[in-house]
Amino acid sequence: MPDRIEAGTYMVAAAITGGELEILDCPFEALDAVSYKLREMGVWLQEEDGYVLVRRANGLVKNVDVTTLPHPGFPTDMQAQLMALMCFGQGAGTIEEKSSRIASCTFSNSSGSVRTCVSRGVPPWFTALAS
Repeated sequence: MPDRIEAGTYMVAAAITGGELEILDCPFEALDAVSYKLREMGVWLQEEDGYVLVRRANGLVKNVDVTTLPHPGFPTDMQAQLMALMCFGQGAGTIEEKSSRIASCTFSNSSGSVRTCVSRGVPPWFTALAS
């Protein structure tokens, strides 16, 4: 099976750049949690026979809340990519890391067992430039 993290990374790259991407041999069925969050953010995904088309739907993405979980949940290995996309998003969103396996999220509670990143998106002047 093709790598789901690699495919998810390309999906996020298309959303960040505002381009359109055709991902061949995409393991789309293994990316349910990722594709759900990307659609919630305003990324257009269409599964075709043997490939997936990806593009940012309209304007800026909308930031969302994400909690990483073991498969089939949202993969820990996709949090850095989603964090990068959320830098260009509108509104607030969080990424909560429960396993502490990857420390992309630098803020933690006193026990260190849960890490949470908060993105407040782009400033209003950037939104005007991107339109």
